[in-house]
Amino acid sequence: MTVHVYAGPTLPVGDVLDTVPEAVVHPPVRHGDLWRLDPGGEDTVLIIDGVLRNAAPVRHKEIVDLLRRGTRVMGAAGLGALRAAELGPYGMQGVGHVFSMYRASALDADDEVAVGHPPCGFPALTVALVNLRWSLTQAVARRMIPQDQAAPVLHAARQLHYTRRSWPALLHRAELLSPRTGEAARTLRQFTENHPQLADLQRQDALTALAQTSAPHSPGGAGPARAALVPRTFRMERERGAHRPAVPAARHAPTVSELDVLRFQQLYDPDFPARYRRYALEGVERALPAVVDRGPTRAALSAAGAREVTADRLPRETWAYWLTPRELREDSARLRLVRLLVRSFRVEPGVAAFHGVPAELRGGERAWAAGAAAVAAADLLNEHTARSGTHRTTNTVSAPVVRRHLADVWKSGDRAELLAAARDRGFVSLAEAEQAGRPLPGTARGAGGTGP
Repeated sequence: MTVHVYAGPTLPVGDVLDTVPEAVVHPPVRHGDLWRLDPGGEDTVLIIDGVLRNAAPVRHKEIVDLLRRGTRVMGAAGLGALRAAELGPYGMQGVGHVFSMYRASALDADDEVAVGHPPCGFPALTVALVNLRWSLTQAVARRMIPQDQAAPVLHAARQLHYTRRSWPALLHRAELLSPRTGEAARTLRQFTENHPQLADLQRQDALTALAQTSAPHSPGGAGPARAALVPRTFRMERERGAHRPAVPAARHAPTVSELDVLRFQQLYDPDFPARYRRYALEGVERALPAVVDRGPTRAALSAAGAREVTADRLPRETWAYWLTPRELREDSARLRLVRLLVRSFRVEPGVAAFHGVPAELRGGERAWAAGAAAVAAADLLNEHTARSGTHRTTNTVSAPVVRRHLADVWKSGDRAELLAAARDRGFVSLAEAEQAGRPLPGTARGAGGTGP
Protein backbone atom coordinates (compact mmCIF):
# COMPACT_ATOMS: atom_id res chain seq x y z
CA MET A 1 0.00 0.00 0.00
CA THR A 2 1.25 3.47 -0.90
CA VAL A 3 0.18 6.70 0.82
CA HIS A 4 0.16 9.67 -1.55
CA VAL A 5 0.00 13.08 0.15
CA TYR A 6 -0.69 16.37 -1.64
CA ALA A 7 0.61 19.12 0.61
CA GLY A 8 2.18 22.56 0.36
CA PRO A 9 1.58 25.67 2.45
CA THR A 10 -0.18 23.81 5.27
CA LEU A 11 2.52 21.25 5.96
CA PRO A 12 6.13 21.10 4.69
CA VAL A 13 7.45 17.89 3.16
CA GLY A 14 9.69 17.23 6.16
CA ASP A 15 6.76 17.30 8.57
CA VAL A 16 4.78 14.91 6.36
CA LEU A 17 7.67 12.43 6.30
CA ASP A 18 8.24 12.78 10.04
CA THR A 19 4.70 11.52 10.55
CA VAL A 20 4.47 9.01 7.67
CA PRO A 21 8.05 8.18 6.59
CA GLU A 22 6.95 5.97 3.70
CA ALA A 23 4.60 8.60 2.20
CA VAL A 24 5.01 9.84 -1.37
CA VAL A 25 4.66 13.61 -1.12
CA HIS A 26 3.31 15.67 -4.04
CA PRO A 27 2.83 19.43 -4.50
CA PRO A 28 -0.67 20.87 -4.01
CA VAL A 29 -3.09 18.93 -6.18
CA ARG A 30 -4.42 20.40 -9.41
CA HIS A 31 -6.60 19.28 -12.30
CA GLY A 32 -5.25 16.09 -13.88
CA ASP A 33 -2.87 15.11 -11.08
CA LEU A 34 -5.01 12.24 -9.81
CA TRP A 35 -5.43 10.81 -13.30
CA ARG A 36 -1.67 10.99 -13.82
CA LEU A 37 -1.15 9.28 -10.46
CA ASP A 38 -3.47 6.35 -11.23
CA PRO A 39 -3.27 4.70 -7.75
CA GLY A 40 -4.41 1.17 -6.98
CA GLY A 41 -7.27 -0.05 -4.85
CA GLU A 42 -5.01 -0.65 -1.85
CA ASP A 43 -3.51 2.85 -1.94
CA THR A 44 -4.49 5.93 0.04
CA VAL A 45 -4.59 9.47 -1.35
CA LEU A 46 -4.62 12.29 1.20
CA ILE A 47 -5.40 15.75 -0.14
CA ILE A 48 -4.34 18.55 2.17
CA ASP A 49 -3.57 21.42 -0.20
CA GLY A 50 -4.65 22.19 -3.74
CA VAL A 51 -4.32 25.05 -6.20
CA LEU A 52 -7.20 27.48 -6.62
CA ARG A 53 -5.74 30.02 -9.06
CA ASN A 54 -3.18 30.13 -11.91
CA ALA A 55 -4.20 26.53 -12.69
CA ALA A 56 -7.45 24.56 -12.73
CA PRO A 57 -8.30 23.00 -9.35
CA VAL A 58 -8.79 19.26 -8.99
CA ARG A 59 -12.21 18.28 -10.31
CA HIS A 60 -14.78 16.35 -8.32
CA LYS A 61 -15.00 13.68 -11.02
CA GLU A 62 -11.28 12.92 -10.69
CA ILE A 63 -11.79 12.08 -7.03
CA VAL A 64 -14.98 10.12 -7.69
CA ASP A 65 -13.12 8.11 -10.33
CA LEU A 66 -10.57 7.01 -7.71
CA LEU A 67 -13.35 6.17 -5.25
CA ARG A 68 -15.09 4.09 -7.91
CA ARG A 69 -11.93 2.02 -8.32
CA GLY A 70 -11.61 1.40 -4.58
CA THR A 71 -8.82 3.84 -3.68
CA ARG A 72 -9.21 5.46 -0.27
CA VAL A 73 -9.30 9.24 -0.69
CA MET A 74 -9.02 11.46 2.39
CA GLY A 75 -9.21 15.22 2.74
CA ALA A 76 -8.23 17.64 5.50
CA ALA A 77 -7.12 21.16 6.39
CA GLY A 78 -7.22 22.94 3.01
CA LEU A 79 -8.86 22.18 -0.31
CA GLY A 80 -8.96 18.55 0.80
CA ALA A 81 -11.37 19.44 3.60
CA LEU A 82 -13.64 21.30 1.18
CA ARG A 83 -13.68 18.44 -1.37
CA ALA A 84 -14.30 15.88 1.41
CA ALA A 85 -17.34 17.81 2.61
CA GLU A 86 -18.67 17.91 -0.96
CA LEU A 87 -17.91 14.28 -1.78
CA GLY A 88 -18.59 12.59 1.55
CA PRO A 89 -21.70 10.87 0.15
CA TYR A 90 -19.47 9.22 -2.47
CA GLY A 91 -16.96 7.83 0.00
CA MET A 92 -14.31 10.54 0.41
CA GLN A 93 -13.22 10.64 4.06
CA GLY A 94 -12.92 14.00 5.77
CA VAL A 95 -10.75 14.55 8.83
CA GLY A 96 -10.49 17.41 11.31
CA HIS A 97 -12.23 20.58 12.41
CA VAL A 98 -12.02 22.40 9.07
CA PHE A 99 -13.77 19.51 7.35
CA SER A 100 -16.43 19.42 10.08
CA MET A 101 -17.10 23.15 9.69
CA TYR A 102 -17.53 22.78 5.93
CA ARG A 103 -19.81 19.79 6.39
CA ALA A 104 -21.94 21.69 8.91
CA SER A 105 -22.05 24.76 6.58
CA ALA A 106 -20.28 26.88 9.20
CA LEU A 107 -17.85 27.58 6.32
CA ASP A 108 -19.13 28.04 2.80
CA ALA A 109 -16.35 29.64 0.74
CA ASP A 110 -13.14 28.24 -0.70
CA ASP A 111 -11.17 31.35 0.28
CA GLU A 112 -11.50 30.26 3.93
CA VAL A 113 -8.62 27.82 3.37
CA ALA A 114 -6.80 29.61 0.57
CA VAL A 115 -3.45 31.35 1.01
CA GLY A 116 -1.03 33.10 -1.30
CA HIS A 117 2.34 31.48 -1.95
CA PRO A 118 5.19 31.90 -4.45
CA PRO A 119 4.77 30.27 -7.89
CA CYS A 120 7.72 27.91 -7.37
CA GLY A 121 7.41 27.25 -3.65
CA PHE A 122 4.87 26.64 -0.98
CA PRO A 123 5.56 28.69 2.17
CA ALA A 124 2.41 30.67 2.86
CA LEU A 125 2.69 34.41 2.31
CA THR A 126 -0.74 35.18 3.72
CA VAL A 127 -2.96 33.94 6.54
CA ALA A 128 -5.83 31.50 6.00
CA LEU A 129 -9.16 32.92 7.07
CA VAL A 130 -10.13 29.69 8.83
CA ASN A 131 -6.98 29.95 10.98
CA LEU A 132 -7.88 33.52 11.88
CA ARG A 133 -11.34 32.36 12.94
CA TRP A 134 -9.82 29.65 15.09
CA SER A 135 -7.23 31.98 16.61
CA LEU A 136 -9.92 34.53 17.48
CA THR A 137 -11.98 31.84 19.20
CA GLN A 138 -8.97 30.73 21.23
CA ALA A 139 -7.93 34.28 22.12
CA VAL A 140 -11.45 35.28 23.18
CA ALA A 141 -11.79 32.13 25.30
CA ARG A 142 -8.60 33.14 27.13
CA ARG A 143 -9.93 36.72 27.54
CA MET A 144 -7.01 38.16 25.59
CA ILE A 145 -9.37 39.87 23.14
CA PRO A 146 -12.76 41.37 24.04
CA GLN A 147 -15.58 39.26 22.66
CA ASP A 148 -17.17 42.28 20.97
CA GLN A 149 -14.01 42.80 18.87
CA ALA A 150 -13.86 39.30 17.35
CA ALA A 151 -16.45 40.05 14.68
CA PRO A 152 -14.86 43.39 13.59
CA VAL A 153 -11.41 41.78 13.28
CA LEU A 154 -12.89 38.96 11.22
CA HIS A 155 -14.75 41.50 9.10
CA ALA A 156 -11.48 43.33 8.40
CA ALA A 157 -9.90 40.05 7.29
CA ARG A 158 -12.83 39.16 5.02
CA GLN A 159 -12.51 42.50 3.23
CA LEU A 160 -9.07 41.41 1.94
CA HIS A 161 -8.64 39.03 -0.99
CA TYR A 162 -6.89 35.88 0.19
CA THR A 163 -3.78 36.75 -1.84
CA ARG A 164 -3.49 40.03 0.16
CA ARG A 165 -4.55 38.72 3.57
CA SER A 166 -1.18 39.26 5.26
CA TRP A 167 -0.74 40.42 8.83
CA PRO A 168 0.42 43.94 7.87
CA ALA A 169 -2.59 44.35 5.56
CA LEU A 170 -4.96 43.00 8.22
CA LEU A 171 -3.56 45.31 10.92
CA HIS A 172 -3.94 48.30 8.62
CA ARG A 173 -7.52 47.40 7.68
CA ALA A 174 -8.49 46.79 11.32
CA GLU A 175 -7.04 50.15 12.38
CA LEU A 176 -9.21 51.85 9.77
CA LEU A 177 -12.30 50.36 11.38
CA SER A 178 -11.51 51.65 14.88
CA PRO A 179 -8.61 51.99 17.32
CA ARG A 180 -10.08 49.18 19.47
CA THR A 181 -10.29 46.85 16.50
CA GLY A 182 -6.72 47.73 15.53
CA GLU A 183 -5.55 46.94 19.06
CA ALA A 184 -7.44 43.61 19.01
CA ALA A 185 -5.81 42.67 15.72
CA ARG A 186 -2.34 43.43 17.11
CA THR A 187 -3.09 41.33 20.17
CA LEU A 188 -4.28 38.49 17.94
CA ARG A 189 -1.06 38.55 15.95
CA GLN A 190 0.98 38.38 19.15
CA PHE A 191 -1.19 35.51 20.36
CA THR A 192 -0.58 33.49 17.18
CA GLU A 193 3.17 34.04 17.45
CA ASN A 194 3.28 33.01 21.10
CA HIS A 195 0.89 30.05 20.76
CA PRO A 196 1.29 28.57 17.24
CA GLN A 197 -0.07 25.24 18.44
CA LEU A 198 -3.39 26.96 19.23
CA ALA A 199 -3.51 29.20 16.18
CA ASP A 200 -2.73 26.92 13.21
CA LEU A 201 -5.86 24.79 12.94
CA GLN A 202 -5.01 23.60 9.43
CA ARG A 203 -1.68 22.18 10.56
CA GLN A 204 -3.35 20.33 13.43
CA ASP A 205 -5.93 18.83 11.07
CA ALA A 206 -3.27 17.82 8.56
CA LEU A 207 -1.23 16.00 11.21
CA THR A 208 -4.37 14.25 12.47
CA ALA A 209 -5.20 13.09 8.94
CA LEU A 210 -1.67 11.80 8.38
CA ALA A 211 -1.89 9.75 11.56
CA GLN A 212 -5.14 8.19 10.32
CA THR A 213 -3.67 7.01 7.02
CA SER A 214 -2.24 4.00 8.85
CA ALA A 215 -5.72 2.77 9.78
CA PRO A 216 -6.92 -0.34 7.88
CA HIS A 217 -8.65 0.45 4.62
CA SER A 218 -11.77 -1.40 3.55
CA PRO A 219 -12.88 -0.48 0.01
CA GLY A 220 -16.49 -1.48 0.65
CA GLY A 221 -19.34 0.67 1.93
CA ALA A 222 -22.16 2.82 0.65
CA GLY A 223 -19.90 5.68 -0.50
CA PRO A 224 -17.89 3.78 -3.11
CA ALA A 225 -21.12 2.07 -4.18
CA ARG A 226 -22.63 5.49 -4.89
CA ALA A 227 -19.44 6.53 -6.69
CA ALA A 228 -19.84 3.48 -8.93
CA LEU A 229 -23.22 4.84 -10.02
CA VAL A 230 -21.72 8.10 -11.35
CA PRO A 231 -21.57 7.64 -15.14
CA ARG A 232 -18.18 7.42 -16.85
CA THR A 233 -18.86 10.10 -19.42
CA PHE A 234 -17.15 10.57 -22.77
CA ARG A 235 -15.62 13.86 -21.58
CA MET A 236 -14.28 12.32 -18.36
CA GLU A 237 -12.65 9.39 -20.14
CA ARG A 238 -11.10 11.71 -22.71
CA GLU A 239 -9.69 13.96 -19.98
CA ARG A 240 -8.34 10.96 -18.13
CA GLY A 241 -6.57 9.69 -21.24
CA ALA A 242 -5.23 13.18 -21.96
CA HIS A 243 -3.61 13.45 -18.52
CA ARG A 244 -2.29 9.95 -17.92
CA PRO A 245 1.32 9.55 -19.11
CA ALA A 246 1.78 7.12 -21.98
CA VAL A 247 5.06 5.65 -20.70
CA PRO A 248 5.48 6.51 -17.00
CA ALA A 249 9.13 5.45 -16.79
CA ALA A 250 10.28 7.34 -19.88
CA ARG A 251 11.89 10.76 -20.04
CA HIS A 252 9.05 12.14 -22.13
CA ALA A 253 6.29 10.73 -19.87
CA PRO A 254 5.26 14.08 -18.29
CA THR A 255 4.43 15.61 -21.68
CA VAL A 256 3.13 12.65 -23.69
CA SER A 257 -0.24 11.29 -22.65
CA GLU A 258 -1.95 8.01 -23.44
CA LEU A 259 -4.41 9.81 -25.67
CA ASP A 260 -1.53 11.48 -27.57
CA VAL A 261 -0.06 8.09 -28.44
CA LEU A 262 -3.41 6.54 -29.31
CA ARG A 263 -4.04 9.44 -31.69
CA PHE A 264 -0.62 8.83 -33.25
CA GLN A 265 -1.48 5.17 -33.80
CA GLN A 266 -4.90 6.10 -35.08
CA LEU A 267 -3.28 8.27 -37.73
CA TYR A 268 -0.11 6.36 -38.64
CA ASP A 269 -0.25 2.72 -37.56
CA PRO A 270 -1.13 0.57 -40.62
CA ASP A 271 -2.58 -2.09 -38.29
CA PHE A 272 -4.93 0.30 -36.49
CA PRO A 273 -7.90 -0.07 -38.91
CA ALA A 274 -7.91 -3.85 -38.32
CA ARG A 275 -7.88 -3.36 -34.53
CA TYR A 276 -10.60 -0.76 -34.75
CA ARG A 277 -12.70 -2.95 -37.07
CA ARG A 278 -12.67 -5.79 -34.53
CA TYR A 279 -13.37 -3.35 -31.68
CA ALA A 280 -16.35 -1.82 -33.50
CA LEU A 281 -17.84 -5.16 -34.57
CA GLU A 282 -17.57 -6.53 -31.06
CA GLY A 283 -19.24 -3.33 -29.85
CA VAL A 284 -22.10 -3.82 -32.32
CA GLU A 285 -22.55 -7.39 -31.12
CA ARG A 286 -22.62 -6.23 -27.46
CA ALA A 287 -25.16 -3.53 -28.25
CA LEU A 288 -27.34 -5.89 -30.31
CA PRO A 289 -26.73 -9.33 -28.77
CA ALA A 290 -26.78 -12.22 -31.20
CA VAL A 291 -27.92 -15.71 -30.33
CA VAL A 292 -24.65 -17.42 -31.20
CA ASP A 293 -21.13 -15.96 -31.12
CA ARG A 294 -19.42 -17.02 -34.36
CA GLY A 295 -16.57 -14.50 -34.47
CA PRO A 296 -16.87 -10.71 -34.44
CA THR A 297 -17.89 -10.26 -38.09
CA ARG A 298 -20.54 -12.95 -38.25
CA ALA A 299 -21.77 -12.12 -34.75
CA ALA A 300 -22.14 -8.43 -35.61
CA LEU A 301 -23.97 -9.22 -38.86
CA SER A 302 -26.26 -11.62 -37.02
CA ALA A 303 -26.94 -9.04 -34.31
CA ALA A 304 -27.67 -6.36 -36.91
CA GLY A 305 -29.95 -8.73 -38.84
CA ALA A 306 -31.90 -9.44 -35.67
CA ARG A 307 -32.72 -5.73 -35.60
CA GLU A 308 -33.56 -5.74 -39.32
CA VAL A 309 -30.41 -3.81 -40.24
CA THR A 310 -29.70 -5.66 -43.47
CA ALA A 311 -28.33 -4.76 -46.91
CA ASP A 312 -31.73 -5.02 -48.59
CA ARG A 313 -33.50 -2.81 -46.05
CA LEU A 314 -31.19 0.21 -45.91
CA PRO A 315 -32.07 3.14 -48.19
CA ARG A 316 -29.73 4.36 -50.92
CA GLU A 317 -29.02 7.59 -49.04
CA THR A 318 -27.61 5.65 -46.10
CA TRP A 319 -25.22 3.68 -48.31
CA ALA A 320 -24.08 6.87 -50.05
CA TYR A 321 -23.36 8.55 -46.73
CA TRP A 322 -21.11 5.82 -45.32
CA LEU A 323 -19.47 4.27 -48.41
CA THR A 324 -17.44 5.60 -51.32
CA PRO A 325 -18.70 5.33 -54.92
CA ARG A 326 -16.06 2.69 -55.63
CA GLU A 327 -17.16 0.58 -52.67
CA LEU A 328 -20.78 0.85 -53.76
CA ARG A 329 -19.83 -0.42 -57.23
CA GLU A 330 -17.33 -3.14 -56.38
CA ASP A 331 -18.04 -4.53 -52.88
CA SER A 332 -20.39 -7.38 -52.11
CA ALA A 333 -23.53 -6.68 -50.11
CA ARG A 334 -21.98 -8.41 -47.09
CA LEU A 335 -18.78 -6.34 -47.20
CA ARG A 336 -20.74 -3.12 -47.68
CA LEU A 337 -22.80 -3.86 -44.57
CA VAL A 338 -19.67 -4.65 -42.54
CA ARG A 339 -18.09 -1.36 -43.59
CA LEU A 340 -21.24 0.53 -42.66
CA LEU A 341 -21.43 -1.11 -39.23
CA VAL A 342 -17.79 -0.29 -38.47
CA ARG A 343 -17.94 3.30 -39.65
CA SER A 344 -21.24 4.11 -37.98
CA PHE A 345 -20.41 2.47 -34.64
CA ARG A 346 -20.68 4.75 -31.63
CA VAL A 347 -20.36 4.05 -27.92
CA GLU A 348 -23.01 6.70 -27.39
CA PRO A 349 -25.06 8.67 -29.90
CA GLY A 350 -23.26 11.72 -31.23
CA VAL A 351 -19.83 11.07 -29.71
CA ALA A 352 -16.64 9.39 -30.79
CA ALA A 353 -16.45 5.66 -31.18
CA PHE A 354 -14.43 5.02 -28.04
CA HIS A 355 -13.89 6.54 -24.60
CA GLY A 356 -10.40 7.22 -23.34
CA VAL A 357 -7.76 4.70 -24.44
CA PRO A 358 -9.29 1.20 -24.67
CA ALA A 359 -6.79 -1.64 -24.24
CA GLU A 360 -8.20 -3.31 -27.37
CA LEU A 361 -7.00 -0.42 -29.55
CA ARG A 362 -3.45 -0.20 -28.22
CA GLY A 363 -0.71 -1.78 -30.32
CA GLY A 364 2.12 -3.88 -28.93
CA GLU A 365 4.59 -2.53 -26.39
CA ARG A 366 7.26 -1.70 -28.98
CA ALA A 367 4.78 0.14 -31.20
CA TRP A 368 3.42 2.02 -28.20
CA ALA A 369 6.89 3.11 -27.03
CA ALA A 370 7.82 4.16 -30.59
CA GLY A 371 4.62 6.22 -30.80
CA ALA A 372 5.40 7.91 -27.49
CA ALA A 373 8.89 8.81 -28.70
CA ALA A 374 7.51 10.18 -31.99
CA VAL A 375 4.93 12.35 -30.24
CA ALA A 376 7.58 13.65 -27.82
CA ALA A 377 9.83 14.56 -30.77
CA ALA A 378 6.95 16.34 -32.49
CA ASP A 379 6.19 18.28 -29.31
CA LEU A 380 9.81 19.46 -29.11
CA LEU A 381 9.80 20.46 -32.76
CA ASN A 382 6.53 22.34 -32.40
CA GLU A 383 7.80 24.12 -29.28
CA HIS A 384 11.00 25.13 -31.05
CA THR A 385 9.02 26.41 -34.03
CA ALA A 386 6.67 28.43 -31.83
CA ARG A 387 9.66 30.08 -30.09
CA SER A 388 11.70 30.69 -33.23
CA GLY A 389 10.18 34.07 -33.99
CA THR A 390 8.19 32.92 -37.00
CA HIS A 391 4.91 33.37 -35.08
CA ARG A 392 3.69 30.08 -36.51
CA THR A 393 2.31 27.19 -34.52
CA THR A 394 0.54 23.97 -35.38
CA ASN A 395 -2.74 25.86 -35.18
CA THR A 396 -1.70 27.89 -38.21
CA VAL A 397 -1.25 24.83 -40.44
CA SER A 398 -4.05 25.00 -42.99
CA ALA A 399 -6.59 22.21 -43.39
CA PRO A 400 -5.51 21.52 -47.03
CA VAL A 401 -1.92 20.91 -45.87
CA VAL A 402 -3.05 18.41 -43.23
CA ARG A 403 -5.49 16.81 -45.67
CA ARG A 404 -2.79 16.27 -48.31
CA HIS A 405 -0.54 14.72 -45.68
CA LEU A 406 -3.28 12.32 -44.54
CA ALA A 407 -4.06 11.41 -48.14
CA ASP A 408 -0.39 10.47 -48.64
CA VAL A 409 -0.26 8.42 -45.43
CA TRP A 410 -3.56 6.62 -46.04
CA LYS A 411 -3.04 6.31 -49.81
CA SER A 412 -6.45 7.84 -50.42
CA GLY A 413 -7.53 9.51 -53.64
CA ASP A 414 -10.51 11.84 -53.56
CA ARG A 415 -12.22 13.34 -50.53
CA ALA A 416 -14.74 10.49 -50.26
CA GLU A 417 -11.93 7.94 -49.89
CA LEU A 418 -10.17 10.15 -47.35
CA LEU A 419 -13.34 10.43 -45.25
CA ALA A 420 -13.84 6.65 -45.45
CA ALA A 421 -10.25 6.07 -44.29
CA ALA A 422 -10.79 8.43 -41.34
CA ARG A 423 -13.94 6.59 -40.33
CA ASP A 424 -12.18 3.22 -40.63
CA ARG A 425 -9.73 4.53 -37.99
CA GLY A 426 -12.46 5.58 -35.56
CA PHE A 427 -12.66 9.28 -36.38
CA VAL A 428 -16.16 10.76 -36.41
CA SER A 429 -15.29 13.11 -39.25
CA LEU A 430 -12.47 14.22 -41.49
CA ALA A 431 -12.25 17.45 -39.50
CA GLU A 432 -11.55 15.45 -36.34
CA ALA A 433 -8.77 13.55 -38.10
CA GLU A 434 -7.26 16.78 -39.41
CA GLN A 435 -7.29 18.30 -35.93
CA ALA A 436 -5.61 15.19 -34.49
CA GLY A 437 -2.93 15.24 -37.17
CA ARG A 438 -2.14 18.93 -36.94
CA PRO A 439 0.51 18.75 -34.13
CA LEU A 440 2.07 15.43 -35.16
CA PRO A 441 5.35 14.79 -37.02
CA GLY A 442 4.17 14.64 -40.60
CA THR A 443 2.51 18.06 -40.47
CA ALA A 444 5.17 19.78 -38.35
CA ARG A 445 6.90 21.13 -41.44
CA GLY A 446 3.66 22.94 -42.28
CA ALA A 447 4.19 25.04 -39.16
CA GLY A 448 7.61 26.11 -40.28
CA GLY A 449 9.62 23.17 -38.90
CA THR A 450 11.86 20.83 -40.79
CA GLY A 451 9.88 17.66 -40.10
CA PRO A 452 11.32 14.29 -39.15
